[in-house]
Amino acid sequence: MFGRLHSYFRIQLQSPLVVTITTIRKIKLMRQIAGDYPKI
Repeated sequence: MFGRLHSYFRIQLQSPLVVTITTIRKIKLMRQIAGDYPKI
């Protein structure tokens, strides 16, 4: 799985636009996951 993920990121590095979109999606996903946990 890690190898597939690594090659996936390697392909993304060739396209800055895709990297930007993916980064935004990651931030949204991280915020959504963090939102599932109760605020301390």
